[in-house]
Amino acid sequence: MPVFLNKDIADALCTVITLGYAYQRHANGRPLTFEYTAATPAEINEHRLLQDFLGRHGVNINVGPAASQDYMPYILGSDLPQNSLNTFINGLTQWSVQINNMFLAANAQNPPPRGAYIGVQFFADANGNMLRGNIANGQGGNFNADPLVYGPSALSLHKPIYRMITLLEEQGIGIAYYNARMSTNNAARAIANGLQVQPSTNFDTNYQEDHIFGSSHGMIRAMVNNVTPPPGIHSVFAEIALGGNTQKVSSCVPCAIFMESFGKPASSIHLGRGDNWRIPDNPTNGMLTNWQNVIVGCYVSGLAICNPAIAAYHATLDNIAAMIIAQHHAVGDILPEIPYLFLEALTFEDSFINRILRTLRP
Repeated sequence: MPVFLNKDIADALCTVITLGYAYQRHANGRPLTFEYTAATPAEINEHRLLQDFLGRHGVNINVGPAASQDYMPYILGSDLPQNSLNTFINGLTQWSVQINNMFLAANAQNPPPRGAYIGVQFFADANGNMLRGNIANGQGGNFNADPLVYGPSALSLHKPIYRMITLLEEQGIGIAYYNARMSTNNAARAIANGLQVQPSTNFDTNYQEDHIFGSSHGMIRAMVNNVTPPPGIHSVFAEIALGGNTQKVSSCVPCAIFMESFGKPASSIHLGRGDNWRIPDNPTNGMLTNWQNVIVGCYVSGLAICNPAIAAYHATLDNIAAMIIAQHHAVGDILPEIPYLFLEALTFEDSFINRILRTLRP
């Protein structure tokens, strides 16, 4: 495989996929809001520029402030209708003591974890009432409906496929990895007392030269490792923002796309960072195929939106296609590569709003 991925190409690819995701949400009649947290006037204006760009291409989105962590310290992924989801949210007060205890334990860590989102699987009936303890499974037995805590992000190291790593980049990746490892382990310690985490989370692997790393977020780990409830019982997945250093209470774009492919769309989405996001290593074949298909669909839709955009943008995308086609000797072979190009593009760290505006500006 030729090594050709750089920051410009990575930003262009993330832009195409994000705009394609917005298009598909619009086309399916499902309103989309990109939220921002503690934004400056300049950052708010950046979101409005994107809103205007998409509006000129027939895609209507909203932008606005996210709920504060004090008001709603979690992100939800569910297939419940909105009225039932509202009932579930009201019922989360049953779990407020556990959430508060985790929050206090996280702030007691030195330093408190940053970007620590704890994945949890809850169970609810069709009306959104949270279920607890043993319930009848409809087959003469019982099902334990207590919430399942899957913990914070899981980290992994990988050899890059599409990009090179300079010595300076390697130093930056190593520092980012150690910071992520420290936050992950601090988050795991914060929830270890009084909560059974499955599987247990602790990372002590040292950074390896010439490697990139991946971060499988708590929400996605919960979905990939989920326990299937009995018929008529719904899974409601949550990601709890842990501690004072974890401020965004919205899903990043990579998480939102996976959640879409899993049939549990995110309750809120931001255009901040999704650095080093990675799908866990153990999805079922069906999960993996669905995620790949959604990524490819977003890519194709995004290209259609951006056709009237700037020439340099198309030159960047043409470079992606030309390199892959040269390797595989077939035009059609570009699409299966896109999901994995996307994962590696996310190792060039930046916020999505910066990636998008940098790509779309002449």
